[in-house]
Amino acid sequence: MHTILKRFFTVSFLIVCYVTMAQGPIKERAVWSIDGVSVYESGARIQRSATVKLNALGEAHILLGGLAVNLDEKSIQVALPMDWALSSRSAQIGSDSMHVTECEKMTDDLTSNIKSAQQTISLRRALLAAYEEERAMVQANRKVGGDESLLVEDLRELADFWRDRVKELEYLMLELRLEIEALEMEVVDLESGVREWQKKKTLQEGQITMRLIGEPSAMGRVEISYIALDAYWETAYDAQVSDDGNVNLKRYARVVQHTGSVWTGISLRFLAGNPTQSLAPPSLDPVFLSVRQGGSTGYEWASSAASDQIFEDVNLTDDSGMRARNISNGPAIDRYTFEPMHPVRIAGDGSPERIALEEMKLDGELTYLVLPAFSDESYQLAASADWNQARLMAGAVQVVAGGAYRGAFQLSLPAPGDTLEFPLGQDPSVRSHRKRMMDLCSTSAFGGTKRNNQAFQIDVVNHHNRSINVRVMDRIPMSNSTEIKVFPQELSGGELDETTGVISWETTLAPNEQKSWVFSYKVEYPKRSTLQGL
Repeated sequence: MHTILKRFFTVSFLIVCYVTMAQGPIKERAVWSIDGVSVYESGARIQRSATVKLNALGEAHILLGGLAVNLDEKSIQVALPMDWALSSRSAQIGSDSMHVTECEKMTDDLTSNIKSAQQTISLRRALLAAYEEERAMVQANRKVGGDESLLVEDLRELADFWRDRVKELEYLMLELRLEIEALEMEVVDLESGVREWQKKKTLQEGQITMRLIGEPSAMGRVEISYIALDAYWETAYDAQVSDDGNVNLKRYARVVQHTGSVWTGISLRFLAGNPTQSLAPPSLDPVFLSVRQGGSTGYEWASSAASDQIFEDVNLTDDSGMRARNISNGPAIDRYTFEPMHPVRIAGDGSPERIALEEMKLDGELTYLVLPAFSDESYQLAASADWNQARLMAGAVQVVAGGAYRGAFQLSLPAPGDTLEFPLGQDPSVRSHRKRMMDLCSTSAFGGTKRNNQAFQIDVVNHHNRSINVRVMDRIPMSNSTEIKVFPQELSGGELDETTGVISWETTLAPNEQKSWVFSYKVEYPKRSTLQGL
């Protein structure tokens, strides 16, 4: 019998050893420090490193933890010392066993404190009930009855006793109620803490498992990099416009990262582009040009009240809490790199940070855009022609001019060689008036065709005590039917864009000077039809 048991335990031991050897050495979780981060417009490449020592067999099994959950496994790169090799590598999502143990311990401690506080509350409520019963008894026996008469001194002594005891009971009950209230609030806080630690217990992390091989007992520095998809940055600007139109521009990086690690005291840089795009060259498909319909500029003006929304993280988010990014692959000329001007700290919980990158000065001049069909006040602009070398990118711009905050707008860059304009808002000192010239408007018929003539006069006056450059813009209607034909007539020297119907006049106005322009057009359409849209 003993021989059979001995053989049984021997076979069991051999089986366990075989299974353990088949599974490979147990991997210990390690967290390597971050050496540097390159943040892209979508994603961030993170570099980590540590000194690794191989065992007597020339192997090292590493479970690298504390990584972003949403990491791109295909982007993992490992740099090894000379004569080392990477035998295997994989990425997965897991939990930190030590962190889980800590969460369970904190949850147990808080639960124990809750139980103790609830027991104390029960004791205090029982004592409070006893005091209430005693008070009721004192109040019920305070009436003097029967044929017995009391001396005044005795009556006064009895009244003092009732008053003092009732007051003492009221104080004792008040203290108990306050203590119970404080204990109940403590229980609420403790229960909230339990929920927080239970939530933390479920948190997961990205993990990379590696098997390294080399010379036995060798030691060397191992570097690893990967792309975390739950991070991005976008450009933001502060523009301060001087009285002569020059623009002092400060560039900022508005960065958000949800990797779970704090980026501080590391090499940090911001790059334009998307690191996950394909390296294969694209095919040269035909390029078609188009124009913006019905607009004079590529800007969208935001009011002062609404401009704060530009810098808030209120955009659509995905299930991980990150903002949904739609980054197009720009040309190679847009692959800019920026570094922070000062040391920074970026939290890993998705809190947005605004980091100063650089300052630049753009030479410009003040101009005025007049759109009399929409407003009798002009729009002041700071126009700059030397922006091409400033490495500008599209982004939100906050504008300060004349010592006052004007508002914000979304900057979209014009074509290279065109003028970049910073809108400064409306200026009531340059006014316009648009009126229909009724004596030149008429409708007539000839055969099966109707002819409608329209004419307008635009007046612009400069109330500034200096000369200004003005661009006036209006439009004639466009036809989307072969039955309707539009013929420009008088343009007063304006330039007509036949694609959009926009007429432009550019001039210089001296102080208190007024100028006028007239434009007219003729519309022909079928006699049986009614013309709409004039």
